[in-house]
Amino acid sequence: MRIVSMETGANISAIMNRFADACNGVAEVLKANGFEFMHSKHLGFILTCPSNCGTGLRAGAMTKLPLVSRKDGFTGTLARMGLQARGTAGVDSASSGGTWDISNADRLGTSEVNLVNIMIDGVAQLIQWEQQLEKGESIDEEWATQGKPEPVKGSKDGKTPNFQPAAEKSNKSTTSSKSGKNKRRKSK
Repeated sequence: MRIVSMETGANISAIMNRFADACNGVAEVLKANGFEFMHSKHLGFILTCPSNCGTGLRAGAMTKLPLVSRKDGFTGTLARMGLQARGTAGVDSASSGGTWDISNADRLGTSEVNLVNIMIDGVAQLIQWEQQLEKGESIDEEWATQGKPEPVKGSKDGKTPNFQPAAEKSNKSTTSSKSGKNKRRKSK
């Protein structure tokens, strides 16, 4: 089972609220039928693909980055930022016109809030770099030293999600959240 919430634009709060409502709705139906999502205190949610264990959450934005994506070390820089890039047709596909599906790389070891904020902050940084390159400015120093953003950057209480993209300029994006959670029968 995969739960997807997506829309054109950058209203990540609406996307995440719709995603949470869908997950909760499925959990209620499962519970009413004697099932629940598989969960481990140590690993989090157990999914069919081991790379998705933990939260199972992949929050991504289709982002046009023709200049940034041509830089040497594009995937390495994304990895240091806690991000990954997929092409426009999903896993193992190519980019189309410099458009990439940029999403959180990790699913395990942190909260859904932190994963969404890593995506928000990372996409905002990539868009800023793209705009600098469009103006002919160098991003080499920042590019070489970029690391993973601090968890819940911009949150007033350290727990509440940011869910506000730092930069929403002319780059259009489609943002989505996906989760594939397995179900199992409760022990009697």
